[in-house]
Amino acid sequence: MTWLVVGLFSEGPTDRRFLPRIVYRTLLGIVQAEAARAVELQEDIVAYIEKPNAERAELVCRDRENVDLFVIHADASRSLVDQIEARLIGQVRASARAACAMTEARIVPLIPVRETEAWMLADPDAVARVFGFSAWPE
Repeated sequence: MTWLVVGLFSEGPTDRRFLPRIVYRTLLGIVQAEAARAVELQEDIVAYIEKPNAERAELVCRDRENVDLFVIHADASRSLVDQIEARLIGQVRASARAACAMTEARIVPLIPVRETEAWMLADPDAVARVFGFSAWPE
């Protein structure tokens, strides 16, 4: 059995509230459907606060022995996905590769072409009802 620990760099406090759970569920689905061997995914995603790329690379190098996959989240419009990936992910990958020989495949982008929480802002009470609350928790 392989144990998989995931680290997540998100854009801000709103993303940190819900994105780790979405990343966990998405990766769990991928692991269950595609893994060639038994993989146990740690449920508690390691959440990093927003940092400049150089600091992200330092954290990747620092935590590379304990975290297997680093996910970097950034919202982008459809026309800017390639630029965001090159600027954000490319810089972190290059810096981490130079600083600690980090394998680039362990640093992956999460770039939705619409802000991830935009759909939730329209009617947060409707989202809360899906989760069994009568209204959005304060």
